[in-house]
Parts: sequence; C-alpha cells; structure tokens
Amino acid sequence: MPLVTPQLAAVEPWIPRLSARIMSQLQWAMVALRAAPPPEVLRALSRQGARELRRAAPRECAQLVWG
Repeated sequence: MPLVTPQLAAVEPWIPRLSARIMSQLQWAMVALRAAPPPEVLRALSRQGARELRRAAPRECAQLVWG
C-alpha cells in the first residue's frame, strides 16, 4: 500500500468542494506517485468531475479530462 493511500481516503469528504483545476492536480499527483486511491475516492472524483465539466471554462475542462 503506497504511503499516500490513507491521505487519499481523507480527501474524499472534500472532493465535492474541489474545482476542476484542483481535481486535475490531485489526479496528476496520484499518477505521479503511483498511488491507488480507494474505490470510493475514484467514484467521488468521477461524480464531481461530471458536475464541474458542466460549469467549467474550456481550459478547466481540458485540465480535468487531461488529469
């Protein structure tokens, strides 16, 4: 288990408040650290990502999809 897995689980309650940019950075960090987030974190990121895409600027959409 990567050292960041407990921290990722702690992020879950905050995900609904994250912007597309911050979610993109979080996703990039998970990949860079080769972290495997808990399934509930991935589900929360997917749900929030879908909400953010509806109201995000084009650049934010690109960051979120790229992340």
